[in-house]
Amino acid sequence: MATAADTELEQTTLHLVNLIAYSAHNRTYRRRFALVTGLDLPGAEIETVTALTGTPMTTGALAERLRIDITQASRQVARLAALGLAEKERDPADRRRIVVSLTEQAQRRADAWAAVWVNDYALPVDGWATEDVDALGEWLAIVHRVLAPALTSVPERDLPSSWEPTGDENRVRFLRTTVRLARLVGNSHGFQDLLDEARTNLNELTYFTLRDIWRHGPTTVSEIASRLAIDASQASKRVTALREHGLLDEAVDVFDRRSTRLRASRRGTAVVRRIHQNQLAGFLDLLGEVDPASRGRWTTLVKRYVHVLATAEVDERGWLVARGSTARPVTERAAG
Repeated sequence: MATAADTELEQTTLHLVNLIAYSAHNRTYRRRFALVTGLDLPGAEIETVTALTGTPMTTGALAERLRIDITQASRQVARLAALGLAEKERDPADRRRIVVSLTEQAQRRADAWAAVWVNDYALPVDGWATEDVDALGEWLAIVHRVLAPALTSVPERDLPSSWEPTGDENRVRFLRTTVRLARLVGNSHGFQDLLDEARTNLNELTYFTLRDIWRHGPTTVSEIASRLAIDASQASKRVTALREHGLLDEAVDVFDRRSTRLRASRRGTAVVRRIHQNQLAGFLDLLGEVDPASRGRWTTLVKRYVHVLATAEVDERGWLVARGSTARPVTERAAG
């Protein structure tokens, strides 16, 4: 049986994958988007803007990319059009088709967001030696290759079409690989598939809340809301759902007897552990044998990358910066 030390590379890589998945489903993403673009949109409409960035498409193609039905996609396009952010026109290549695209002002704002989002994945390798960047890129390309068939069937994209490559060729190549992986994970419903297979009757967002409580409990609803960057009312609804499934224990706070502290129950802990074990087992199965000569180096590099990404902070403009750093964001510096 493989030990934790034997699978340190795979477990650390899953930590990276999960960081990407969690960030794509919390309100910090929405708040950063609003800071950068000036557009305070619901998460579903941000996804629509991102999907249409530099890529006009039919409503049917948009629905496929977003993995929603065409009626829902039409409603989202209509809402964006009402805000002056999207428009419909006949496809120049086939006049019978109607395609949806962003308006000029929306495209400018989406381009600004693209630069900030790409910076997230450039930041952790800032200052690295070229050979280390290449080695980590080699491993992440392997991860992308094995995950792609399992996570999505929609067309893949790497760097945004509006983003101007800057810096040396090796780092641009690394960014292409990493952004492809981030898009793949962020657009997938991998956790929902795991939850359905385990028959938990939970959705992804409720599970992310359970996992947060498991990691940080005993905790309060307000603390959960703060960590997950959601409203207290949303945190309360998720806590209620978890209680109904018997996944939480609660006790009176010994320092403030008016409040209740929450922690994962035995059943809740078992769910978190089962999902992790199933995810790791599936990942190990997809990867197969990992080159023993490269395993140690890849492990060290992934750990370095994850540490910076996990501890980075968002500045007042919405850019991700290394904790304690006063330097300008990486892609902003590269652009001059």
